Amino acid sequence: MVWQNSWAYSTRTIWVKVMVHGDDKSLVLPPKVAAIQVIVVHVPYKDAEVKEIINAQTE
Repeated sequence: MVWQNSWAYSTRTIWVKVMVHGDDKSLVLPPKVAAIQVIVVHVPYKDAEVKEIINAQTE
């Protein structure tokens, strides 16, 4: 009989965390999982269509 253990994170483990803590708009992880919390804010560049960007973000 053969026994095998793996203590590394697998893609299945990561996917479960995403499914539990995420929705259609974002992924919010608890502090024990993500020690550093980040918020990404889009800053338009020069001649970017600001109204289109804002509408896309609010949808």
